Amino acid sequence: MSLTLKSNKNRMDYLHMIIGLSMKICQMRNSSIDPMFFVYVNPFSGSHSEGWSMPFGEHGYPRWEKVRLQNSQCFNWTLLLGNRWKTFFETVHIYLRSRAKIPTGLRNDTGQGPVDLGDPNKRQIYIKISDIQVFGYSLRFNADLLRSAVQQVNQSYTQGNQFYSSSSVMLLLLDIRDRINRLAPPSAPGKPQLDLFSCMLKHRLKLNNSEMIRVNHALDMYSTEILKQSDHLTAKLC
Repeated sequence: MSLTLKSNKNRMDYLHMIIGLSMKICQMRNSSIDPMFFVYVNPFSGSHSEGWSMPFGEHGYPRWEKVRLQNSQCFNWTLLLGNRWKTFFETVHIYLRSRAKIPTGLRNDTGQGPVDLGDPNKRQIYIKISDIQVFGYSLRFNADLLRSAVQQVNQSYTQGNQFYSSSSVMLLLLDIRDRINRLAPPSAPGKPQLDLFSCMLKHRLKLNNSEMIRVNHALDMYSTEILKQSDHLTAKLC
């Protein structure tokens, strides 16, 4: 089963931040199945392949908190990202799978397929989900101002001029790139973080792949040659 929650995509002058998720889950008494979720986040719209999966409990990332409701078979599930793990979102996809309840030491994360509720022997694992909410807030986004700065870098780069002639523009874009990529999900040790900045360039400023490559290359060169900073390594998402 899959559910999709969307921010107000018509408000293109805002960026949307997610700081938490919650839902209520009810199961039949003595159910032999545990619900298991996969949550994918699209930071700035795009296809499913341009989203990332929340790594629950990995690399310091929070886990779901479950609280049983009094006198019922229902639980409130809450995921608190807070200021530490807040991030951009345009769309949140929630996929529900199920797994048999077995001792923790023997458990793995292998999900089972869809359940045939027409089979009376399988109805006992019926799960009801309700009250799904995404918590967050919106930030005003000046696309025209950012587009103007990006175009200056792009034009200088394509014309063969010294692409870091405007230090104020380069420093502004480097700061924006750092702030945006800082909100990427955690990565495994030795692995680069996801490049959310390029996703924003693609979906909010409508840059093509060549333009995104030129802008990032110009920023990398300015950072290493002028500021003498280490290389900016990220993993492609968009």
